[in-house]
Amino acid sequence: MAQRPPHGRGDDSYGVAACPAHRLREVEMHHVDLGLGYAPADWPEEYVAWDLRVLLATVLERLGSPNQQRSFMAWLAGRGPLAPDTKLADW
Repeated sequence: MAQRPPHGRGDDSYGVAACPAHRLREVEMHHVDLGLGYAPADWPEEYVAWDLRVLLATVLERLGSPNQQRSFMAWLAGRGPLAPDTKLADW
């Protein structure tokens, strides 16, 4: 099987078969970015069901400090508010 070149982020975690789904992400995300009245509330349920899982899998590496990780985990488990200084790095 031929190796495919890495994508812009260096993300080598999916192959050619997953390209259509990742193009869907580009269309949906950037459609919102255009500011033409299309909002996250307009995203199809099927898209959200797929991409929310993918994005959640990146949370640990995108949170800064261990304290931010603890705060996020407590919030996610319904054990407290999300600390105001909790930020996710860009993906």
